[in-house]
Amino acid sequence: MKTVHVFLSLAMRGRTVDEINAKRQEMKDYAILNQNAFKQYEEIKIEFIDSLYAYEIEEEFNEFTNIKIKDKAKIRGIGKAIVELAKADIVIFEEQDVWEHSFGCYIEKLICNKYNIQNVIHLEYKG
Repeated sequence: MKTVHVFLSLAMRGRTVDEINAKRQEMKDYAILNQNAFKQYEEIKIEFIDSLYAYEIEEEFNEFTNIKIKDKAKIRGIGKAIVELAKADIVIFEEQDVWEHSFGCYIEKLICNKYNIQNVIHLEYKG
């Protein structure tokens, strides 16, 4: 049985931790119900890569009013997310109108396309 490492790319700005967790669960449910997206594997075990710490880094600096400090925190968060993205077999993105407007998701999509990491755009899931 092949373990497939799945990275979830979702916008975090403007969302609470509860909203982020709810969206991540929705995307996980989508991945599990749509395993045919992983068609190159016969029997699989899905393992989700945790990249939530990137949000925690941004939260850590939200108390500062200095924009340069906040920007550096965002850069660190994107950098750490990219390190985790490198472990992925497949990346699932939020709906296109969401990921296109999130800088971090947009960068992750560019990396997937450049380095041929299989990626799927998550369609609106109603479970």
